[in-house]
Order: sequence, then C-alpha cells, then structure tokens
Amino acid sequence: MKKGKVKLGVQNVDGQQVEIRDSCFHEVEDFIANNIHDPAMLSTSVLAERFSYSPSQFSRRFKAVAGKSVKEYVIEAKMEKAKELLRIVNLSIADIAYQLGYTTPFYFTNVFTKQNGISPSAYRKKFSEFSR
Repeated sequence: MKKGKVKLGVQNVDGQQVEIRDSCFHEVEDFIANNIHDPAMLSTSVLAERFSYSPSQFSRRFKAVAGKSVKEYVIEAKMEKAKELLRIVNLSIADIAYQLGYTTPFYFTNVFTKQNGISPSAYRKKFSEFSR
C-alpha cells in the first residue's frame, strides 16, 4: 500500500489489515483520487451514477467494502493528499485548500485540524522538508 493513500477495501479485522477484493471499488478508489479536487464529482449520487448503482445501493456497498461512508472516505483521502502536499510542495495553505476543492482556506484549516489534531501550518512546520 502506498504511503499516504487511503486504501479502499482494507479493513481492520481482529487487529489485522484484511483486503476485501472488489474490482469495481478499486475503480471507485482511483476515480476519487483522480477527482479529489472536484467536490461535485465526489458526491454519493454522482459516484453511484458513474458506477451504475442507485445511490442507496452504492452507499451500502461502499460502506461494506470501505468500512466508512463515502463522505468519510473522501475527507480522509483529501486529508492524506493535503498532508502530502504540505510535506513536499511549497504552496500556500490557501492554494492547497483550493486544489483539494475547498471553497475557503478557513474551512480547509478547520477540517484539517479536526481530522489531524494539528493545524496545516503546524503540520508543515513539523514534517515539511521546506521547514528544515
């Protein structure tokens, strides 16, 4: 598994990582990663239509495979991408927020801090090659 990539279909079972095989959902994972910047493409209804499911059926199957809702998965994927960008790219936090489809840097900062327990700027200072 690539570092920093949210892996769809991997669940923690009795303390061990177990991969649940579902080729369609690996396509979903790739689609989400390739469209992480466009919130309109990442709604349950759009994903369901794209992969030929009803929204409720897609939600149930997604949660069964991923162990989390589409919304939770997308937020986690965005946060992993944000951490990667904060570590290796010398962009402003606002630019990173916009690249990930957030409408304001303030909202991005709130989500990042809530999900990671540290602000984006503090994360960059702690982990970035640019702050050393």
